[in-house]
Order: sequence, then structure tokens, then C-alpha cells
Amino acid sequence: MKNSSINIISKNNVSDNVNGIHLDLSDENVLTQNNVQFNEHGIVIAGSLLNNILGNTFMENSEYGIYLSFSNLTQVIQNEVLDNNDSGMYIASSHLSYIAKNNVTNNGFMGIYLFYSDSNLVEENSVTYSELDGILVHSSQNNTIFNNTVNYNGRYGIQIYKSKNNTVSHNVLHYNKLLCIWVEDSEDTTLTENDCIQPLVTWGVIGLVVVITSIIGLIVYRKKRNNIPKFNNQI
Repeated sequence: MKNSSINIISKNNVSDNVNGIHLDLSDENVLTQNNVQFNEHGIVIAGSLLNNILGNTFMENSEYGIYLSFSNLTQVIQNEVLDNNDSGMYIASSHLSYIAKNNVTNNGFMGIYLFYSDSNLVEENSVTYSELDGILVHSSQNNTIFNNTVNYNGRYGIQIYKSKNNTVSHNVLHYNKLLCIWVEDSEDTTLTENDCIQPLVTWGVIGLVVVITSIIGLIVYRKKRNNIPKFNNQI
């Protein structure tokens, strides 16, 4: 779909395509109750505004489940994003979006990946069993990661990398493989009232770091610049 606006795309079964659903330069569309699986990408939205992705299933696609590129003011709500080979959601150069109440489970790479994307609200999502990080915020600023359940991911629960002015608060982060939260090369990060449970890891030098941070809060900063330390995080 290109240069097409104010459409409703609903109740379709979409499989065996390069992009299951593709919106290009298309605004104010609603996509709901679609079952999108066995494609390269589940859905791609590029150069578009004010689209709504509501209550769909994106499952077993060979790359991303949901891919936004240069698309602002998108709502991504109550979707099932399962078993995709790359990240469940890849949000690139896309701003002012609302990502909420999605079930993002068993995806390769990251569960939710924000890349050069600013001023987004990511809240009340369940992000579990990602190959690497549950949520990665990379080269992005002014995002809020709030009240998500981020458990059993293969590396970090939440990673903030080369980013500025992001807030991570009121999240549940249980039994992620290395650490609950990792912050690297980032400025003015606020971490507050997160609930972290982490098993002790005892292997090698890195294992020692994990054990120590298990005692003090399971949050590691590396090359930090002006980070606001953790407040009231539960261990």
C-alpha cells in the first residue's frame, strides 16, 4: 500500500510474502485482527504517520515481526509478536509512538529495539525469552520505558546504549540471563522503582561482576556520563 490513507485492514491471513503487510507514505490507517506469519517481515511501515497496529498476530516471520522506519505517531497496541527470527519489533528513526500491552515472546535478537528513535512511550508490554535483550534503546533519546514485564531474556532485560535522557521505571525484570539493566555510553538516564530478581552467576570474571551487582542492584554502568543513579529499585 503506497500513498494511501484512512483505510482499515482487518481480519486477513497473510503468509509467504517478502513483507506480509507494507505501508509506504501512507497515513492514518488501522490494521487490526490480522494473522501475519511465515513472511520475511510481518509488517513494514515506512515514511508514514498516525497509523494504528491493534490486536494483530505477527508470528514466525524470518526477519522482524513489526518494522517501523521514519514513521511517527504510530500506535502499536495489544499485538501478539511471537517466534520471529530477528527482533520482535524494530523501531528505527521513528518518534512519538505509543507501544503498549503487546505480548513479545521468543523472538531472535531483541524483543523491542528502538534505534535512533525519540520520545516514544513503551509501557505495559510483556517481553520474554528474547535471544538477547528484552528491550534495547540504542542512539535514542527522551524515551520512557514504563511498567513492562521483561523476564527470561538471553542477555539483559533492558539495555540503554549510546542514548540520552531516557527513563526506565516501574518495570519487572526477573531472571534475565546476565543483568536486569545495562547502561553504556549514555547520558542522563533515570532508573527508578524497578523490580529486579536475578540469579547469581559464578563463571569467570564477568560472572564475578554479575554476583557483585546482584547485591547492589543488578545495574551496571560502563563509560557512564552524568547518569542519574538508581532510586528505589527493588532487588
